[in-house]
Amino acid sequence: MKKVIFACLFLSGCSLSQIKDAEVVYCNPILQAGRTVARAGLTAVTGVHMVDVCQTIEEMTETDET
Repeated sequence: MKKVIFACLFLSGCSLSQIKDAEVVYCNPILQAGRTVARAGLTAVTGVHMVDVCQTIEEMTETDET
C-alpha cells in the first residue's frame, strides 16, 4: 500500500482525488505518530530533518484548491 501511495505522490499523472484518497489512508493518527517517532530518532542520530508526507499532501491540496 505504501508503494502505491509513494508512486501516486511522485508521479506527474497523479490526480488531486488520488492524493486525497492517499491522505485518508496514510495520514491516520496512529501511522502519523509512528512516523513522528521514527523521524525524531533519525534527526537525533544523523541530524537529517525529514518532512512528514502528510504535511506535503496538505500543502499540495491547499495549493491546488486556491
